[in-house]
Amino acid sequence: MTAHADGEMNRAMADKIIRQRVDDFDNSLDADHRVIFSVDSRWYRLDVTDANRDALHKALAPFVKVAEKLPSPPRGHTLTAANAASDAEIRAWGRAQGLTVSDRGRVSQDLVAKYYEAH
Repeated sequence: MTAHADGEMNRAMADKIIRQRVDDFDNSLDADHRVIFSVDSRWYRLDVTDANRDALHKALAPFVKVAEKLPSPPRGHTLTAANAASDAEIRAWGRAQGLTVSDRGRVSQDLVAKYYEAH
């Protein structure tokens, strides 16, 4: 606290910042999942709740069932900075899963693959 000339006291103020991920589909709070997918050679990212992720998977299931699964994106169809998770997000997810994660340097490809398989 600090005192003014008139004897009044000012209390120090603190800000508390709360970060919430909002569902891109219905604007509900606490979107728990980031879904990255591609349609017609365009990549998309959605932050969604459990219910909306399940709805998306259900809607895509008939198409996924008959589609050819590729081991990786075809040449020229890689993730870009605009649609990829940040290293910090991947590291935080890995730690939450109980995995060993380095604090610095390049994020291992194994961890990146596990992250995208889970999301």
